[in-house]
Amino acid sequence: MIHKMRFTPPLLIFGVLLINTLAAAESDFNTYFKGECEDNYCSPPPCQLKNTFCGVDVLFSAEYLYWQIRSDELPYALNVDTSEVDLQATTVERIKPDAESGLRIGLSTQLPNCESCSLSAAWTHLSGSSKESATEESFLLPIWLSPVGNPFADTADAEYKINLNIADISLVRSDCLWDKTTLHTSIGVRGVWLGQDLDVSYLGGNISAGLDAKNSIDFCGWGLRAGALTKCEICYGFSFVGWSYVDLLWTKIDVLQQTVRPTNNQVRDSIKDSLHTITPMFELFLGLSWSCKLSCADVTTRIGWEQQYFVNGIQFNQYSSRNDDDVSVHQNGGLGLGGLTVGLAVGF
Repeated sequence: MIHKMRFTPPLLIFGVLLINTLAAAESDFNTYFKGECEDNYCSPPPCQLKNTFCGVDVLFSAEYLYWQIRSDELPYALNVDTSEVDLQATTVERIKPDAESGLRIGLSTQLPNCESCSLSAAWTHLSGSSKESATEESFLLPIWLSPVGNPFADTADAEYKINLNIADISLVRSDCLWDKTTLHTSIGVRGVWLGQDLDVSYLGGNISAGLDAKNSIDFCGWGLRAGALTKCEICYGFSFVGWSYVDLLWTKIDVLQQTVRPTNNQVRDSIKDSLHTITPMFELFLGLSWSCKLSCADVTTRIGWEQQYFVNGIQFNQYSSRNDDDVSVHQNGGLGLGGLTVGLAVGF
């Protein structure tokens, strides 16, 4: 049954009040946000290079990071299925890292006698862990165990941990490209401390008592960093923002691989290695920002997608072949981190 709607006097009064409220809100919106972005209450003047409010030139920033870790170099077992006649099907079991939360804080200050130059510093931290498990189809070949004795297992439990810290110090110069577009070029130094652990427990098969493979990487790098940030104002305080940086890091990498008996924590075999190398690193961000001048403060928020990539960021040791006895080779793989970045900056 369909009922006809009846407009009672209270409902009519409410409708009139709602229309008047929306009209007033639209008027306020036009007053504060609309126009030619000149006398705009919540938009800085076009191509403003300085964060100068109340005589102090300091900018504080904080960003929340929700990044996914990506790498092809995190396998932990080969799952072999021999149920089919004349067919041996093998699946590589890999850890698929979860997205992790991180934080970046920064401080920037204008240099004396140079209104378009500033010195900035930032600290980035991200850490987390991911777990995966596999059960044999016919049997599991342990990737991280010595091939001596041809070990195989029924189950494998793997855990990957990451702890990333990055310190940046940069000299920034700001220039106008067009009326509402600025280019901020920078050169500086970057330090990276990256710790990674890949632990796998194998159980069953011909290793019924179980064996644990423990792998760790300590990555420490320092080097030069250069790049640029571009900001293009749209209006209403909104702007397109993008930046890209290239780093060249002189890196020391310490690698440890151990096989441990879980019943008594006895180390059965161990591989240690240390190497020095030059590691390139790339950084990219694309997003949207909104700026608003509130009293003596300039408030800017931004949201976008950020990607960082370490060339050969993973250097685990691994036995080269099940036909060789205790021959170790490096697993050289890239490490990518990327995802959502949401930030807030306040200038005084």
